[in-house]
Amino acid sequence: MNRKASLVIGLVLSSVACITGEEPGGPASSQMPALSAEDQAINDNLETKKLAEVAIAGGKVSFYELEAGDFIAAMQFPMGAKPPALPAGGSLLEAYRAVAPEGEVPEAITKAIAREAAMQRQPETVPATAIAPSTTFVPERMSPASATPADGIEQRSSALASVIDANWFHSNFCDGYGGPVVHYCHMAVATGTKNTQYTHKTNNITCGDTGAFRLRLKRSGEVRHHVDFAYGTCGGWWTHAPHDFFGGELFRTTEYMVTWAEHSVRFAGFGLADEDAFKNFPPGFNYSF
Repeated sequence: MNRKASLVIGLVLSSVACITGEEPGGPASSQMPALSAEDQAINDNLETKKLAEVAIAGGKVSFYELEAGDFIAAMQFPMGAKPPALPAGGSLLEAYRAVAPEGEVPEAITKAIAREAAMQRQPETVPATAIAPSTTFVPERMSPASATPADGIEQRSSALASVIDANWFHSNFCDGYGGPVVHYCHMAVATGTKNTQYTHKTNNITCGDTGAFRLRLKRSGEVRHHVDFAYGTCGGWWTHAPHDFFGGELFRTTEYMVTWAEHSVRFAGFGLADEDAFKNFPPGFNYSF
């Protein structure tokens, strides 16, 4: 069954959800395609790089080391809950302490920080034309008629959307969440939406208040993670690239993509370059949101 929704960008309320018989935060939709063996192997490989996992209200934050100094944190939590405020410009230790302020730091985190400090890399260079701090692709807007499933499946107003509207998403993730600026903030996007950034640090949050969805993370051109999210949940990643021998910040190309959405999802995030969110914005970039 192909379920698509009209694309709406702006402060609007996504108020339609397909009936699946599932409650918010329950299992991912039965309509979601299974991961291929290759994609499952990617997830299994990432698990071998896990440094720590912290339980938060209704969800978790998992920390990984892709290589020395290159860290990501995967987040999952229910809509309406207080989100994990991982610092945009923070280090691995600061990010871990943001969700686990008390107790001892896991040995795996401590060793990863030591490997980051010991690494010696030369500054990386790329052609100027390849530097695009934030580029978001969104599928073409569909006509209202095309948003109705061909099979005539019944639709209803989302119980979630009636109490957790666009203001909750916007105030938490589009209004300087974890950093000074947000590069992209879309209130309702469909399958195929993606954002690509070439920066030192990034953050992405996606929420499914009208259905389940799947996200994919690519790092430096390599697929690193596939994550399924149930109706009523949010998720995304925090990333932190390595430093060179002199402490300079190295950049990585990071792509966040909605590879499947039952209906539509909310999609927001940002990237930081050299601790300055504005340094690598292209000429004429609109800073207002």
